[in-house]
Amino acid sequence: MSSIAEATSKLLNVSTAHISQATCDAAMAKQIPWATTIPAVHGFFVYCHEEREEGGFDDLWRVLQLAVKHGFHYVLFDSDADGLDPVESGLPYNEW
Repeated sequence: MSSIAEATSKLLNVSTAHISQATCDAAMAKQIPWATTIPAVHGFFVYCHEEREEGGFDDLWRVLQLAVKHGFHYVLFDSDADGLDPVESGLPYNEW
């Protein structure tokens, strides 16, 4: 058995503006073969992993790799969430 502390996961909550609208639409429609996405009211959840067999959707992949680097297990992309600092994170911020 594991303790409660061992059974926790870290979630990064970021704006959907860090990915393109096309990527967001594909994720919400569960059409990204290498990502397990779960649609939400204003975005989607995705599990962070370090390997992918297929390419494409590089904007989503960059966010996941940043999240993994900082010890997160999941990312919630939310249209109402704050964006990360583009200089600090290295991620673009798209106005769409």
